[in-house]
Amino acid sequence: MGDDDGKKEWREHMHKIRMEMDACIEKEMAESTVPLPSNEEIISLIPSKAVREYLIKKGHVFGERDRELLRRYLKPQNDDEFNSIYEVGRYVSLPHPFRRGDIVAFVHNKDKWGDSYDLGIMRSFDDDAAWTSWDKAIQKRLMDITDFSDVATTVEFLMEDGSFSHNHPNPMELEFAKDIPGLLLENSLRTSYLQVSSDLIKGDGSLELYEMYKKSYLASPEHLIELLQKVKYEVLGYKESFETFKTLSKKEKDKLESELGSMEISTWRITHYVEDCKAAITALTRKKGRGTFYKEITNEQKKILAELLGVIFSESETILSQVEDYIKLAECPRKRLYQKALRRAIKKISLLR
Repeated sequence: MGDDDGKKEWREHMHKIRMEMDACIEKEMAESTVPLPSNEEIISLIPSKAVREYLIKKGHVFGERDRELLRRYLKPQNDDEFNSIYEVGRYVSLPHPFRRGDIVAFVHNKDKWGDSYDLGIMRSFDDDAAWTSWDKAIQKRLMDITDFSDVATTVEFLMEDGSFSHNHPNPMELEFAKDIPGLLLENSLRTSYLQVSSDLIKGDGSLELYEMYKKSYLASPEHLIELLQKVKYEVLGYKESFETFKTLSKKEKDKLESELGSMEISTWRITHYVEDCKAAITALTRKKGRGTFYKEITNEQKKILAELLGVIFSESETILSQVEDYIKLAECPRKRLYQKALRRAIKKISLLR
């Protein structure tokens, strides 16, 4: 059998699977005891204000199948319902307003600590026509192995070191950064840096200007304060995780070993952010090497800086003490890795003293 015959057989096989999936969702919908939400109810559940307003403005109407799938994602009755839209190929056509070059914010809900945001620049779709063409192409795939993850778009996110790294967030979790009060401050170096980066993605601007604003932003007090705020969130989250795990039995701790792995990542993040803070503090004390648009730190910024440094020192010491106690337990998973992470954290935090 030749390559072409093999591809044809594979495509036919995948198409058969797709048809079975469609039949399955129709059966599940017919047997479901949960009322199917109206179009208005589904739109109201979407967390992104920008997406909700866009759908209403366009007069978009979701079909029954898409409304059921969106309900499972946005308001599932249980974990099985939520997982069902990922475990099989179920794509939902979801129009959104975000276009190439738009500065957007990916919203994280920190519960009692409030929301925090990752800022980035859209890389997908120059206009509505480009999105429509992409959407139709996905729906027409004969081998159609598309699933809900295909709803995701592409964003270049601003990283702590001033570089950009792309990711694929769901547009339902994005907002226009300009619509979130206090996020894109006028005359802010971060705002200017994001804008010149946006111009580059759209095909305008210059690399020279980009590099100039990047250096200025990295040497600015506002960048230091942003780093400290991220450290604060990581410290608080890490501390809460340990308080939770301390109450677990040995069996429960073993079962949740994979989650402890994510705590190792949190340890790395804390030490990484602290190292960045050390570099930023050093930049503030230099008479030379400041950014082109560098301004003296204001009294208000000094106050915020002092408060956040105090939080870092006190919370970090508490965490390190808890980690020390935790790794002394005989049943502690990944004990050696934690000990190494602990030593690195102590060393880097002590450098700020």
